[in-house]
Amino acid sequence: MTTMLIQLTAALDDAVSQGLVTRDVARLVRRPDITDTEMNVWTREQAAVFRDHVRAHRLHALFLLSLCGLRRSEIMGLRWSRIDGATPTVARGRVTVGKDTEEGDPKSRRSRRRPTW
Repeated sequence: MTTMLIQLTAALDDAVSQGLVTRDVARLVRRPDITDTEMNVWTREQAAVFRDHVRAHRLHALFLLSLCGLRRSEIMGLRWSRIDGATPTVARGRVTVGKDTEEGDPKSRRSRRRPTW
């Protein structure tokens, strides 16, 4: 619900700034409290089992990159030209929208990085 409320608020804020509506009623909704939760991560043994399981899969390399903390869009945005030695630079993201593929900047400014693994 929180994500939907954030998106609706953003859309209504735009509508207010464009003069399409006079008030963003989504701002009147009480936001639910968000509790911090500890991230669950695999142990080395669990990651090894996963690597063995996907070894013969055609997307094996992509699965390995996902274990390094890269998002799916970041993996799909990698280019051979952005690999310096053995380290890729995350500079673009690629996503599928309907039947089209769009490429653009990473999800956030902090996403533009050189992974350290």
